[in-house]
Amino acid sequence: MIKRILMSVALLLMFSAPSRAAGTASLPPTRIRGNARFKNALHLYMSGSFSAAKDAFEEYLKEFPDGVRANDSLYWLGKYQELKGRYDEAEILLRRAAGNFPTDGIAASIRFELAYCLYNPDNPKRDIGAAFSEFMKIPAIFAADGKGENTSGAGQPAISQALYYAAKCRMEMKDYAQAGEIFKRVYSDFPGSPYAAPALYCLGMAKLARGNASGALADFKAMLAGYPAGLYSDRAKTEIGLIKSAGKPGPVAKDSINIKAKP
Repeated sequence: MIKRILMSVALLLMFSAPSRAAGTASLPPTRIRGNARFKNALHLYMSGSFSAAKDAFEEYLKEFPDGVRANDSLYWLGKYQELKGRYDEAEILLRRAAGNFPTDGIAASIRFELAYCLYNPDNPKRDIGAAFSEFMKIPAIFAADGKGENTSGAGQPAISQALYYAAKCRMEMKDYAQAGEIFKRVYSDFPGSPYAAPALYCLGMAKLARGNASGALADFKAMLAGYPAGLYSDRAKTEIGLIKSAGKPGPVAKDSINIKAKP
């Protein structure tokens, strides 16, 4: 089973501004106090004390509205509200973070969480078109950040994840041609990503949706050759059998990547 990648902590560590990684000896007392407040709030969140973490992040923002951890705090508050099912509140917080700190070190994390909030199947105000636009902004963030958009670059996991979900949006919008192009990009450009296998499977499904059974068959066979085990390989075997017997394609496999634990 493939689980949705949580970029939160990884991106916070990978793309933090240099000043945040500096020692505390030369920092002013206010900065030191603010950093301690934020670390405490994050510790509470990571340890599962979500309600206490929410209060701590809000206290940080109240005391340090322009602090270096203000964007991080908005991000974690947005995640909390989304995981609680309060999508309107989550969107407000995440848009505020994205708007106030468009080039900050965790801009990609903020943008992804905003996009997923709009995409989330449980969101009663789900907006696939808006989600697609937000997902597609993430590669540009890394390009502007100088991290590169390649298979070995630091942004590879985040970019492949964002593109995969962008393609899923296009599938739901029945734009199978563009969905296929993006799925192919994920599979071709990021072969080591956890999203490569599902992207190749979905590429075959996008071709089936366009009536290209022979192209889909080739993709499903490539799926079995490159990724012989797993959920999507099993589904590829089923689709191959259906195509060869001139049957209709089966339903798209349940995507466990979409499952998010709730606090």
